[in-house]
Amino acid sequence: TPHQLAAYPAALDQLAVSGHLLWAGNAARHSNHAVSLIYLSEALRFNPALDGARVSRVYDLVDFDEAAWGVSEATRMIAARPHDEDAFKARADAYLMQADYPHAEQDYQAASTLAPSDLQPLAMLGNLYVNQTHDWDKGWTVADQLIKARPDYPYGWILRAAIQKNQPRPGLQDTVAYFEAHFGNRNPRLHKIAVDMHSAMVLQNHSGAKVLAAKSVHATAAR
Repeated sequence: TPHQLAAYPAALDQLAVSGHLLWAGNAARHSNHAVSLIYLSEALRFNPALDGARVSRVYDLVDFDEAAWGVSEATRMIAARPHDEDAFKARADAYLMQADYPHAEQDYQAASTLAPSDLQPLAMLGNLYVNQTHDWDKGWTVADQLIKARPDYPYGWILRAAIQKNQPRPGLQDTVAYFEAHFGNRNPRLHKIAVDMHSAMVLQNHSGAKVLAAKSVHATAAR
């Protein structure tokens, strides 16, 4: 909390080791990216071998509107450790923030290849296709991969529903029914997504009915 973060400067007026600075940076990560960036940078200044802190700092740089610096930092990490999945994911996020979609795509694919059991980079790749580049076919393929690998992983279904709604493609009603049955009551966030999906399905069905009605009127008038 802000109150807890405010105690760190006084605590760190005492002699501190790099681990204490790392703890402070990690404590601030989800509430104050500027403070997190400062403490992680200080931890790295005294202990450059803190690889986890360096990856975390890339995300802070992205959130602090320093995506180019984040790309540069992650690139150095990848050069030193070319099999570091976390560095590829961090650099992909930085590329995504710069709207450099081809390089973000490459890095998400690399991270997924390095750690096929980690569904996050594949999910982020699907997000890129569906919500950024609108490459519906590639997005559909990724959604299928996620659903086949883990039917209990909601994001594959979310991607499928987004394509069925926005391209659009048939089958939204079946996707919504599955999502409501399996995820709708899991937590408040997924419940809200289920409600939004249902609303989109109702709107799509209503719009389709209006189109069919208009065609029917037009055909009758033509006769």
